[in-house]
Amino acid sequence: MPQAGIAAVAAEAAAEPSVASRTALAAIWVIGGKMLVRGIDFICLLLLARLLTPADFGLVAMAMTVLFVVEAVLELPLAQALLRVPKPTEAMFATVFTLGVLRAVAVAVLMGLAAWPMARFYEEPRLVPLICALSLAPVLRGLISPRMVIFMQSFDFRREAAIEIAGKSANLFIAVPLAFATQSYWALAVGTVTTPFVMTVLSYCLAPMRPRLTLQEWARFKDIVGWSSAAQFISAINWQFDRIVLGRLIDIVSFGRYAMANTLNDLPGQALVAPLTRPLLAAFAPAAQKGTLIQAHNRTVGTLALVTTPIFICLAFLAKPIVHIAVGTKWLEAAPILYWIALAQLISLPTVALYPLAMTLDRMRLVTFRMLVEFCMMVPAVAVLAYSFGVAGAIGARFLAVSASLVFCLTAVRGMIGLSIAGQLANLRRPYLAAVPMAAALWFFERALSPDSSLLDAVLHLLGGGLIGGVTYLAALLLLWRLEGSPPGLEELGLRRLRSLTARFA
Repeated sequence: MPQAGIAAVAAEAAAEPSVASRTALAAIWVIGGKMLVRGIDFICLLLLARLLTPADFGLVAMAMTVLFVVEAVLELPLAQALLRVPKPTEAMFATVFTLGVLRAVAVAVLMGLAAWPMARFYEEPRLVPLICALSLAPVLRGLISPRMVIFMQSFDFRREAAIEIAGKSANLFIAVPLAFATQSYWALAVGTVTTPFVMTVLSYCLAPMRPRLTLQEWARFKDIVGWSSAAQFISAINWQFDRIVLGRLIDIVSFGRYAMANTLNDLPGQALVAPLTRPLLAAFAPAAQKGTLIQAHNRTVGTLALVTTPIFICLAFLAKPIVHIAVGTKWLEAAPILYWIALAQLISLPTVALYPLAMTLDRMRLVTFRMLVEFCMMVPAVAVLAYSFGVAGAIGARFLAVSASLVFCLTAVRGMIGLSIAGQLANLRRPYLAAVPMAAALWFFERALSPDSSLLDAVLHLLGGGLIGGVTYLAALLLLWRLEGSPPGLEELGLRRLRSLTARFA
């Protein structure tokens, strides 16, 4: 229901009914696929965390920091660029394939060159072979069949979801038995490489093409690729800089707990927020032609905040039972870290629509500038605060960076579509106000219980807290909605569906 509601409400004011329904269906497939993928990730994480140690995860997190930065340096959003071409030609597909090959070679070379300096920086010689092995993952990701974009243009995201589910399932069935047999961090590395390998092979089964090397259509992609690549590079530095610094300042076990808290926090965002970019591009394009971008933006941001706010509130206030259930008692010191990281995530929700808006209006430079603003705040703040206060300082730096990013995004959206900052913040009024009594209820609930002594206690704790928090949030949300005169939105859609189901049952 929430996933379909996001897409339906976003598209309602943005497109004709046929396009709206196709956008909604596409978003259901994308989000549904991502949720299933993150579910597989969660199961894999749950098993691996019990088979391996925080030190193993900390070591792989150090290597993955290098991978994320190098991959972002050479990120080429070619699929998004092809999405804007009504009828891509074979020359365009061949150009995209060639760029993917060049990127793969560059990634492998850079990862190899970075391996020894990073091992020296962290004083960890095991990083050299680990980084070299992990370089295969971005190489394979960049070689996925460019012809997969044909299905995306027709709002068919089933095949994309299928290959990603297959890749993650292969990771689960290979990494977990390998970890059980070897008790080694290499199980994490093998699983990381397995996923893109399976996805690449399946992409050519579903969207066959004959590889051909050419740069004939490079001119068509260079502008959007240039700005987007710069944004991706700066974003990766922002995302990984705290881990780069903390990996040098704190012990590997504490660093593993910090990385695990970030992983748990990223799961709902990657399942609900990140997958919406391409369906929103499909919804915003007709809205721009009709002059209804303000309505489309308002409903998209408002609905997304309404659905995701209670998730991050639960992540924060129920962090202890979540960590206990997900990864076991040896990780419980990650719970306070997860609490603060989840609260910081709430600040960034209004920034989600900037990328599809900028892509639609050919203003990708604003995305790069947004990342640059965050970079200028994140780097000095982490350098000073993490050095002085460790993990607490890194979390404080994150709050400062996402706050600066929010201010820039509000200003940029006002410049692009003429929507005032007050009008943008109004979209968040109901979900954020409803989150206050929810947070209060969970706070009292947490203090009324004794510490979890067993896995069953943690499960009951999480279920009870989720029920109390969910009921409190929905009651507060509906009350605020009624007080505001019952405006159109996800609340109205939800009540209409509930009445329909009740009538059918009766």
